Amino acid sequence: MKIFLMGLCLLLLLVSCDRQQKPKMIFDNQHHRLTQVTEKQWTLVNYWAPWCEGCLREIPQLNQLARSDKVRVLGVSFDEMSEADLNRFAQQIHIQYPVLLSDPQKAWHLPVPAVLPTSYLLDPQGHIQATLVGPQTEESVLRAIYAKRT
Repeated sequence: MKIFLMGLCLLLLLVSCDRQQKPKMIFDNQHHRLTQVTEKQWTLVNYWAPWCEGCLREIPQLNQLARSDKVRVLGVSFDEMSEADLNRFAQQIHIQYPVLLSDPQKAWHLPVPAVLPTSYLLDPQGHIQATLVGPQTEESVLRAIYAKRT
């Protein structure tokens, strides 16, 4: 009985420690620390994978969107990769927007994507305003933002 109670106490301690654990810091592939909301800007969090044809097709459009400064675009690899592999692959396929080194799903309270590509459109306060499934264009993302503003 004594061993059972000690084991139960240890389990309760471990569970309470896990609840108090702070979320990991989110960094992009240039080692810039990112917060969910900066400069009162809309943010598109795009989940992709190297094997996803639709993901690869939408990258030029997301590059163009990121250059427009109308929306902050952040990429998240659905597959876990080392930092070196992530950087090499991002260069290979010409991703020109920040790619996150860790998944912000828990820290930013994002749902786990059911299909790829999936993008979450966050308003300047960090709330999900739209889930965009499938390859996106600059026009489709801006249209989603304008629909939420009105």
